[in-house]
Amino acid sequence: MSAVRRTVETVNSLGPVDWMDAGQLFATNFRAEYRATRAVLELYSRRVRLQLPGPVGELQIWTPGFAPEDVTALTIRPLAQPGDQPILQRAKPGEVIAVPAGSALEVGIEGPPGPDSRDCRPLRVPLRLALRRILSETRDRLRL
Repeated sequence: MSAVRRTVETVNSLGPVDWMDAGQLFATNFRAEYRATRAVLELYSRRVRLQLPGPVGELQIWTPGFAPEDVTALTIRPLAQPGDQPILQRAKPGEVIAVPAGSALEVGIEGPPGPDSRDCRPLRVPLRLALRRILSETRDRLRL
C-alpha cells in the first residue's frame, strides 16, 4: 500500500471528511463562529463562500492572514443566482455588517497585492489548514 493511500485512509478514519478540489478548498478557507445573530469570520483566502444559518443576519469579518495595508476593503456579494453578482456591501475589517438572515454569500478581499506585485507578503495560514490543503491536493492529483 502506498504512503499516500495510507495517509488518506488515516485522515478518513478521523471522522467525517469533505474531499474537494483546490477551488472549493480556497472558498472554504475561513473560520466561522456564530454568536446569536452574528457570524464572526476569519478569512484565510481572498474570496470565500458560505451559507449563513437562519437567524444570522450580521457579519463581523477579520483578516488575520493578511497584512492590514493589503486589505483596502471587504466585499459581500449574494450567491442566490449564478454569474457575477453585484456587491451587496463594502466594509472594513472588524466592522459589523447587516446582511439578509440565512443568506448564501461570497466575501472577498480587495486590495494589493496583485498577481504582478513585487512586494507580496506570504499568507500566514494555520498549520491544520495547510495540511488539509496538501492532503486534498495530493488526493486530487492522484485521483484517489
